[in-house]
Amino acid sequence: MWGTVVGAVGGSVFVWANRSDLPSPWPDLTMVAWTAALVAYLYWVFVRPRPFRPVADLPRRAGTVYLLSVVGMLLLIRVGSAVLGHLDHAELRPPVIVAAVGAHFLPFARAFRTPVFWTLGWVMVAIGAVGVVGGWFGGTSTAAAVTVVAGIVMLAVITRDAATGGGTAHQDG
Repeated sequence: MWGTVVGAVGGSVFVWANRSDLPSPWPDLTMVAWTAALVAYLYWVFVRPRPFRPVADLPRRAGTVYLLSVVGMLLLIRVGSAVLGHLDHAELRPPVIVAAVGAHFLPFARAFRTPVFWTLGWVMVAIGAVGVVGGWFGGTSTAAAVTVVAGIVMLAVITRDAATGGGTAHQDG
């Protein structure tokens, strides 16, 4: 359950940190969409009871995979930011962060025996790539819009997994 909180906070940061770069009325509409996604998340994760796999049931290597994935994500963000700075496109950093966050989820699917990470990872990588390309040609508001969408999608994927029992369906392998 606590992993979903980290994902919900991360998705919320994408929304809150980038919505102000959107033209009016999008910052307000973004808050409506984020609030709806957050309420659904809160309901399906905290209100509707569901069992979670005990931490002791996780494979031994899960912690190592987690640590290496986070280090890799931070390196991707650093290298991507440096490259964008060199190319005078630092405004594209948010979608690069989205792609790096997505990439760091990919090893989790196997390590934690939770396929939602596969879906979440590839969706975030794709959204991040669209944000970089779209932002390159469309500017800061395009990059911000895609990053905001990534945050809401992240909440939606986590919520869908909770609502469909994904957190319990994969416990045996």
